[in-house]
Amino acid sequence: EAYAVLCDGHDPAVVKKLKIEANLEAARQTFERVAREWHENGKSQWAAIHAADIIRSLERDVFPAIGCLPITQLTPPLVMGVLREVESRGSIETA
Repeated sequence: EAYAVLCDGHDPAVVKKLKIEANLEAARQTFERVAREWHENGKSQWAAIHAADIIRSLERDVFPAIGCLPITQLTPPLVMGVLREVESRGSIETA
């Protein structure tokens, strides 16, 4: 693999470091981090009460379950599991 990288005109050591950095950055992009950024960007377009409801729902229902997971590891079944838990307590609109 290193030889192939070298044949492409790249330094294998540099390519390896870049891959490691990319993996670390991907791990830092957790659902909670991305969701908080999304909320921060969108809250100016919402009523203050609505913005507060959204972040409170995320903090109560979603972040404890999947907030620490990297975005790249989220799957539809994981998200559906969180939604089903919210739904099971009767909070259909929140789900």
